[in-house]
Amino acid sequence: MFFSCKKDSTPATPPAPAAPVANFSYSGAGVAPSSVTFTNSSTNATSYSWDFGDNGTSVETSPTHRYTAGGVYTVKLTATGSGGSNSTTKTINITTPTTLKIMSVKLTAIPLTKSNGASWDVLPSSGPDVYIQITNNASTTYYKHPIYYQDVVAGSLPLNFILQNGSAQATPLTITNFSGNIALEVWDWDSISDELMSGFVFIPLNYTTGASAYPTTLILTGFGVTAEFTLQWQ
Repeated sequence: MFFSCKKDSTPATPPAPAAPVANFSYSGAGVAPSSVTFTNSSTNATSYSWDFGDNGTSVETSPTHRYTAGGVYTVKLTATGSGGSNSTTKTINITTPTTLKIMSVKLTAIPLTKSNGASWDVLPSSGPDVYIQITNNASTTYYKHPIYYQDVVAGSLPLNFILQNGSAQATPLTITNFSGNIALEVWDWDSISDELMSGFVFIPLNYTTGASAYPTTLILTGFGVTAEFTLQWQ
């Protein structure tokens, strides 16, 4: 008697692909402007889609996104793989700045002579002795630099003024009223009577919106003066 063995020809069903699980963490959320780094910890996924809650998006695995304005934002990550898609959301809080600190002012252009071509100093061969003031464009002086650059000529520029106290300790000017006028004044020191050389006015509130909101460097020009401000928003 003979027996035969016949193998089952039906192929085995492959296991279903594992479903993605979206997950992430973040760091860097603080005062606007704030660059937040997102760390993707999703599993079983090969592509990703981010919605940062402020109309910003990304398809990077672990992106960094800059929030230019304060607010509460809902961030959504969608992870996609062969097993489908999965989404998760987290809420982050970006704080709106309430103070502005002016750290330094760099002058890159100033009127080296008067409008009639005359020298600022008594000696025509010498340049002005330059210092800066920051005021409210009225009667209040917020800051007066304690030292000056002597006999300034074109080759002396730029002039860098790190805001400081009388002991040469760095002392930023703190501003809390963003809607008020801030005047930068350039002065010529003189043993008898100082002369206002020029200056201009700006309003901090104008720099708190848009894609370039809350700049850390601000370059402004007016009335023959060009100045670069180093700023901190807190």
